[in-house]
Amino acid sequence: MVEVNHQQAADMRAEHEAKKRWFESQREDFLEQQRDKVELGHQQTVERAAAIEALKSTKRVIGAQMRVKLEKKWKEEKQKKRDYVEKAHSGVFDARQKKVEAVAIRKQIERENAVKIGEAAKVARAERREQAKATVRREEQAARDFTARVRHETRPEVRQESKNLFQQQRDAVAEAARVKLEHERTEVQAQRTAYLNMANKTKGKVAELHAASKASLQALAEKRKADAWTVRQALGDEFKRKISIEEEGRQVRKALHDDIRNWKLMSVIDPDTYQDEIAGMA
Repeated sequence: MVEVNHQQAADMRAEHEAKKRWFESQREDFLEQQRDKVELGHQQTVERAAAIEALKSTKRVIGAQMRVKLEKKWKEEKQKKRDYVEKAHSGVFDARQKKVEAVAIRKQIERENAVKIGEAAKVARAERREQAKATVRREEQAARDFTARVRHETRPEVRQESKNLFQQQRDAVAEAARVKLEHERTEVQAQRTAYLNMANKTKGKVAELHAASKASLQALAEKRKADAWTVRQALGDEFKRKISIEEEGRQVRKALHDDIRNWKLMSVIDPDTYQDEIAGMA
C-alpha cells in the first residue's frame, strides 16, 4: 500500500512536472511571439520613418521640379503677355501715326488749294483792275478826242454849214459810242461769267476734297473699330487659354497628389488591407 502511495505520489509529481514544463514552454512560446511582435513593430517603425523620409525627399524633388516648371511657364507667359502688349501698342501707334499723317496730308492739300485759289483770285482781280483802267483810259482818250473833234468841227467858220449834216455826224458818233459801250459791256459780262464758272469749279473741287477727307475719316474710324474688335477677341482667347492652363495645372497637381498618396499607402499598409481599402473606396 505504501509503495502504491509512493508510486501515485511519484506519478502525481511527474504529471505536475510535465504540466509545469508544458506551462513553461507555452509561456516561452508566448514571450517569443511577443518579442517577435515588438521587433516587427520596431522594424515597421524604422521602415515607416524611412518611407516617410523617402516620401518627403520625393515630394521635395517633385516640388522643386514643379517650381522650376511653373517658373518657366510663368516666364513664358510673362514674355507672351509682353510680346502681345508690345504688338497691341505697336498697332495702336501705327494707327495713330497713320491718322496723324492723313490729317497732315489733308491739311497740306487744303493749304495748297487755298493758296491756289488765292493766287487765282489775285490774278483775276489784277486782270480786271488792268482792264478797268484800260477801259477808263480809252474812254477818257475817246472823250478828249471827241471834244477836240467837236471843237474843231464847231468852230465859227463851220457853224454855218448844214445842220442836217452835222446832226448825222453827231448821230454816227453817238452810234459808234453806243456800239463800243455795248461791246465793252458784253466783254465785261463774259469776263464775269468766266470768273463765276471758275469760282464754281473751284468750289466743286473744294467740296470734292471735303468729301474725300470725310470718307477717309470714316474709313479710318471703321478700321479702328475693326482693330479694337480684333484686340478684344485676342484678349478673350488669351483669357480662355490662361483658364485652360490653370485647369491643366490643377489636374496635374491632383494626379501627382493621388500618385503620392497611393504610393504611401502601398509602402506602409499591408497589401491585403490596401486592397480592402481600395475596394471600400470604389
